[in-house]
Amino acid sequence: MASPVFVFKGEMLHQAAIYDQRDLLKSLLMAGGHGEANSPDLRGLTPLHTAALHDSVGCLAELLEWKGDANIVSAPEDCCSTALHHAARNGHLRCLKVLIDAGARVDIRNKEGKTAMQIAFEKEEYDCGKYLRTVEGIRRATREEEVSKELFRACSFGDLPRVKELIEEASTTTINKLYQGGSTLLYKACQGGHLEVVNLLLGKGADGSPNTITGVAPLYVACLSGNVELVKLMVQVMPQAINIPSKIDSFTALHAAAGEGNEAMIKSILQIPGKVKN
Repeated sequence: MASPVFVFKGEMLHQAAIYDQRDLLKSLLMAGGHGEANSPDLRGLTPLHTAALHDSVGCLAELLEWKGDANIVSAPEDCCSTALHHAARNGHLRCLKVLIDAGARVDIRNKEGKTAMQIAFEKEEYDCGKYLRTVEGIRRATREEEVSKELFRACSFGDLPRVKELIEEASTTTINKLYQGGSTLLYKACQGGHLEVVNLLLGKGADGSPNTITGVAPLYVACLSGNVELVKLMVQVMPQAINIPSKIDSFTALHAAAGEGNEAMIKSILQIPGKVKN
């Protein structure tokens, strides 16, 4: 009897995935020699793509256990799609949930620039679209909180490379958020005398809000940091902060500079005409 002829390695895995034959799929993977969980077909679809396309939830779960990559993109002939795209396009909500639980990304766009969520709504698969929109919102909020916490640490310690990396993901809301102790990122960067970090924050829309507990403005703590160039920058960018008094002692930035005995700082504040009140 002639041996069966297969067009590509892994074809049997794809066949098992089409009919959701999980036991057969597992046997093939365990035996070896039949490809692996990410073996592509002629259009770049992996067995995960095939399982998602045919709503084969059992095989999908099995392939993920065998290190199947949920984020592999197929070839241009398949519109550069992920398994999530295929599940969304065909209304396979169960497969979507399995893929999402395995860490499938919802932000990957196919060759047409569309995410799985966009495709679901386009194909009127509204349950899938709503589910993916919810997941996207949760992940965005989670990531925003992660960025927020790490950015606060980086700004406080003047970790410029990390600030540069994180600030691209930060929204204006995160930039001007009130953190522990009523401080903003700009406040903490000024407090540490981190000139380059302050420049980055100003470029992203930092508004210079005072500490909500003490009433101390970023310019005030910049004076206490001893960084003359930082004070000059803050005076030029936010001259209105010169006369903001603290809630503790009603002192302003000029008082802080005078207290430090720093002549250069004092001059940089006094050079702003009409802004300094005695």
